[in-house]
Amino acid sequence: MELSRSPVRFLSTVNQLAFTPSAIISNVARVPGRFIGTGFSGHGFGIGPGAGKLMADIVHNDEPLVDTHAFRLSRFSDGTKITIDAGF
Repeated sequence: MELSRSPVRFLSTVNQLAFTPSAIISNVARVPGRFIGTGFSGHGFGIGPGAGKLMADIVHNDEPLVDTHAFRLSRFSDGTKITIDAGF
């Protein structure tokens, strides 16, 4: 797969929370070519290798490492019941 040579932009914050048990590792359906990986709630260092592999699979449209359903961004807009998880 040929990747675009357009600039890659990153946004980083001190602590990213998705307020659900799962991070968001997904494409952004409304913006082709846009992908998001966030909401690791401080666990990014520990799950970074797996999350990075999953994101690479999504970007390259390869068979994903795991089922991506729980990580999709659209769960916040498709009617899925969202359970708030304080992480305690």
